Amino acid sequence: MYGFSVAEARDVEVVFGQAALAILLSTVFYERLRHVHGLQSVESYIRSKRIIHGLKAALGDMLKINYELALQLALEILNEIPLVLSVGISSIINYSLRISEMSHLLARDFSGRIYHEITGDISVRKGFATFYTEVPAAYMLINLVLKTALDIR
Repeated sequence: MYGFSVAEARDVEVVFGQAALAILLSTVFYERLRHVHGLQSVESYIRSKRIIHGLKAALGDMLKINYELALQLALEILNEIPLVLSVGISSIINYSLRISEMSHLLARDFSGRIYHEITGDISVRKGFATFYTEVPAAYMLINLVLKTALDIR
């Protein structure tokens, strides 16, 4: 796209970083909206179904309500992640739960700041005009990046 690559699939650290970002943002999104829809906490799902399966169940229930753009990619990633990475996913979930309780953080484009850290150097960010990108657009961009990097259709 535009003559340069955001993340080569062979760069494992970048791919895992972007996957972690998608999971983190989706989990924060879930926790911030679950009360509106009468859903259980992610912690409840994890207690009954273990880490990866519990998060997939939580996001899957929210997806049924119609939040495909915000959750579909994280679910696809969770479907591909081996269970041996459960400890790492657990850490991401714990960070997500703490972040979701901090309204002041979320009001300041927290996800955009994380996105900028993950996407790489300034030439990449400038190429996608992500310095002043609103949260929904930044999330769409990270979805496109991850789908490209992980060859998800």
